[in-house]
Amino acid sequence: MKKLIHIQQNPRVSLNWHKDFTSFADTLCVQFIGTAEIIDGTNPEFEKILKEVIPYEERAAAQGLELEPCREMLKKAMVISKITVYQATITNAMFRKEGNFRPWQRWKR
Repeated sequence: MKKLIHIQQNPRVSLNWHKDFTSFADTLCVQFIGTAEIIDGTNPEFEKILKEVIPYEERAAAQGLELEPCREMLKKAMVISKITVYQATITNAMFRKEGNFRPWQRWKR
């Protein structure tokens, strides 16, 4: 909950992933920079995301629920954070080794 409040106060975000470090020759990291938006059940976009991304039909079937009550339950209980990425940077030591490229590659919107 605290993170959602932080996003509402400052929507700029950075997400990072890295492979466990074994050596500098095997470095693999990805960083995304963008803005986050909180989407709850009152936002019309929530329905679209729910249909496209979250398999609530499977959840309803697994719990023996009808689809509509399951969907409404998710709308009340779930908050989705949508991130619009403006920059992505990948650090991959293999770029230099395999293709003689810089190990840092950046994409900007």
